[in-house]
Amino acid sequence: MKKHIEKHIKKHMKKISGSRIAAAVLMMILILNSAVCMSGCSPKVKTYNVDYCGGKSFYTDAEDAYRPGEEVTLYYHIIATDTDYSFYLDGELLNVTYDAYNGYVIRFTMPEHDVKLECEMKNTMEYIPETEPESENMPEDTSETESESNNAAEYEPETKSKIKNKKTDVSDTEPEISVYWAYDVLSQYPDYEEFIADESGQQESVVFTTNVDVSNFKVTALTLEDVSEDGKITFSVEDLYVLDTLTPERPLVAAIPFFGAIPTYGISYEDNDGTVRNFTVEVSGKDGSLILQEF
Repeated sequence: MKKHIEKHIKKHMKKISGSRIAAAVLMMILILNSAVCMSGCSPKVKTYNVDYCGGKSFYTDAEDAYRPGEEVTLYYHIIATDTDYSFYLDGELLNVTYDAYNGYVIRFTMPEHDVKLECEMKNTMEYIPETEPESENMPEDTSETESESNNAAEYEPETKSKIKNKKTDVSDTEPEISVYWAYDVLSQYPDYEEFIADESGQQESVVFTTNVDVSNFKVTALTLEDVSEDGKITFSVEDLYVLDTLTPERPLVAAIPFFGAIPTYGISYEDNDGTVRNFTVEVSGKDGSLILQEF
């Protein structure tokens, strides 16, 4: 290509050798052509791949590949309760930091080969069994009346903006709702409702399914208000999305973020008895699955 242009220039230079302007213009064409050739023919910088072990979506702004020597910064934002996290690059433990908004901050320099980034989770919850008092030291209390017993059995959850998490307040029955990561089950449902709770770019898609029609289904925002000495948690609850009926044929896909160990999103609905049931949406510290905890 270059030889062809030079031949073309020489041919025209003979005709217009007396014109300095024409010669200058043709020379500029040659220079521009050389610049285009050099930019188009520059070698491509090689990149190397990162294997996220199936968890790429858990890292904010994660790329498939990076240039060797590039300083890589990733944020791991799927944080479960009562869980310790360790991160390994090709089997070597990384020194990470924690940011309250972004989650775990992972930094490393990309080497000249493909790498594997692994996340190891360890549940730190300690089980302390309750000890039964000896019967001889604890005489049977017969002061409770039949009326008081019935009132305890007919407990109705609080409907105010602040709701307490108390073991004696929740139902013993399993929830009619199940929650899954969208990439695990969404392909099974051609039709679904959709709601985006947060548009920060750090949200994850989850799917709420049910085996029966559920009335007055809501996605809620939770704010921790107080933790008492005996472990009772009080949340402020704000309704974000309301669906008159959630059906088995049409689940809800919600995009919500997971920040820190304290749940910030939940759901509520009315069961068959008309009782309003409230749940937090959390990540299991055992296997990374999603769980609902009633409060």
